[in-house]
Amino acid sequence: MSDKSGISVKGSMDFKSVTNFLEDLVKSFKEKTVVVQRGAEFVTLKPAESIELELEAAVKKGKQKLTLELEWREEIQAEEELSFRVTSTEPEPAPVVLGDVSCATVCADGPEASQQAMEKAAEASAKAAEKKAEEKKPAGAKK
Repeated sequence: MSDKSGISVKGSMDFKSVTNFLEDLVKSFKEKTVVVQRGAEFVTLKPAESIELELEAAVKKGKQKLTLELEWREEIQAEEELSFRVTSTEPEPAPVVLGDVSCATVCADGPEASQQAMEKAAEASAKAAEKKAEEKKPAGAKK
């Protein structure tokens, strides 16, 4: 199965018709959608940001010729933008969140130190929650 399709048009037109054709082409190109149609056949082109251009103008034995060729690759829409960086420094370990308690992913002093850090963080969270609850009580209801 081929993804190739195309339409070729060759013939003679008067100057005004060629001018109208070029104006329609420029308008469509600016809108980033160029549809070339002949009868029931059509090809839709979507110009990319980077376009190769080839222009040739020649006069030979009384015949003048202008050839314009534009070429680009289809832009592939990335599902998600690549985000990365390269450095010589390793990042800090990301915190692991367990319920409302967070600690470093790996503690240097082993699992006991991790457990102690989690317990301290849990105590701090509980105290902070108590303080917040006290602040929300009406003035006469505080201890």
